[in-house]
Amino acid sequence: HETTPNFAAMKKNFPENFFVFQQPVSIASTTMLAVPGILTGIGPYQDKSVLYSQPLLWEFAKIFDYKTFFLSSHTLKWYKFNEFYKKEKLDVWWNKDNSGLPFYNDLGIRDAATIQKLNKTLSLQKDRNFMGVVQLNTTHYPYKIPQEYLKWKDTYASSYDNAMVYQDFLIGKMLKQLKAQKILDNTAVFFVSDHGESLMEHKSIGHVENNYTETIGIPMMAYIPSKLLSKKQIKALRYNTKQLTSNVDLAPTLVDLLGLKNEKEVLPYLSNFTGFSLLQAIESDRKVISLNNNQIASFNTGISIAHKDWHYLYRTNIVPNQEELYFWKKDLGEWHNEINSLSKSKRQGIINFISSYPVCSKFIMLMSAK
Repeated sequence: HETTPNFAAMKKNFPENFFVFQQPVSIASTTMLAVPGILTGIGPYQDKSVLYSQPLLWEFAKIFDYKTFFLSSHTLKWYKFNEFYKKEKLDVWWNKDNSGLPFYNDLGIRDAATIQKLNKTLSLQKDRNFMGVVQLNTTHYPYKIPQEYLKWKDTYASSYDNAMVYQDFLIGKMLKQLKAQKILDNTAVFFVSDHGESLMEHKSIGHVENNYTETIGIPMMAYIPSKLLSKKQIKALRYNTKQLTSNVDLAPTLVDLLGLKNEKEVLPYLSNFTGFSLLQAIESDRKVISLNNNQIASFNTGISIAHKDWHYLYRTNIVPNQEELYFWKKDLGEWHNEINSLSKSKRQGIINFISSYPVCSKFIMLMSAK
């Protein structure tokens, strides 16, 4: 609560409508794979042809003639993101590259400018339905923020905590705008990250170099007014807050929220989803793959398979390659490798799970050789 007072206030003020997911993980710990995964519902373990043919979130909203916008503090020339996004279908397309503003933090501009652009965009919506995506970068290294928000000092973790405080302040400004326009009670708002951050827990800084819990673990929350949900959906959301969830669940959730899951023109795309709608109860035995090296990226970190109770890693960024297994309920920090407790049947179950994705074939061979 010290770092996120506005989120704490949301939870307190809207106890029936604010959902905090307790065990969300990302499908990649690199932005270039995780953000497209969030916006399409396609994971990096799937073939890249599926990724590039899948509609982005705002394209589903366009079916209902929603006003759409994508506002990003990030430069989208990085890894050719500007080619990935189909900006011609957006009503408002704004990012570092067309903002006219200088770089400030990492590969982006000040988030304060992005929130200002967001609030101006919201003020122009009037009575029209809209779907917007906002990408912030305050919590990206080097965590540069205004001096007055420096509450703690001297450690990597304190710098990151300061960045969270400032980003929470900016998100609070957005929430105030929604309240001022009296549209918060009719607007669903999802808060999700592309990845976590390593702060020397396993002797690394950043997020690309490993797939431990600190990098694939993410915040994920949702504010959804009761009028937009059925009683069954509310019950499922409550249930899912305690299940293993992922940022790849956002796309199927929004399609479900829009009421499109039975539409003929949408059905072919739904079959590509490997995530789940958060409005339906998620199976307790669910597994989520996290991958940084595939047909698009070449960050040699290996593969991660997360389960509600355990976390399996095959690390290819060390010599010799290494398998690791952690049991989250008793070892959340992942300090005690218990790979020797992995039975042949459980190993085979993991292999069977990833075998439906040809991108993972390299790891199947490595695991089978053990």
